[in-house]
Amino acid sequence: GYLLPSLLALTILAIFGTSALFESLLQLPRATNLRRYWPIWASLLLILPAFQLTRNFPANDHSHNSRAYQYGKQILDSVPANSVILATEDNTLLPLWYLTLVEKYRADVVPLAWTALDNLDYLRQVKLHHPTLKIPFGTPTKSKWLETFHQLNPELPIFTQYVNFSPNTESKLVPQ
Repeated sequence: GYLLPSLLALTILAIFGTSALFESLLQLPRATNLRRYWPIWASLLLILPAFQLTRNFPANDHSHNSRAYQYGKQILDSVPANSVILATEDNTLLPLWYLTLVEKYRADVVPLAWTALDNLDYLRQVKLHHPTLKIPFGTPTKSKWLETFHQLNPELPIFTQYVNFSPNTESKLVPQ
């Protein structure tokens, strides 16, 4: 998905380049023969991509791949009601966001991006989607944000994925 804009730009450039090439070929003195074969050249340019698409599509068709969906469901099913999940990777966050925000599956669970906790726009969006959460704004570090968040929402269980806390922060979050 990340390369689609680049591929689109490259395709547009290839179209203009091919058009310019044919225009220059048609300007040659013996261009009368080329003009006669123009439909053949054009059909070849259309058939080759269609051939590649039909040849490679079955190997690249991932429409039945539901690993991310199942992974997100397993995570959501493993946490208690009204939990907060702090995750660091897109492979975890995107399925959780999709399931909770789009499909409304376990909408009581709040997935948060650990890497975006210092972004005020992100925190405003979280507050917009979850108005009952008490969100701290303006904390100096993410660990301090988490400590303050836990103090403001002591009833919410917090789960993490690959988040390294300082021992001081972790001791405040882990029940004794």
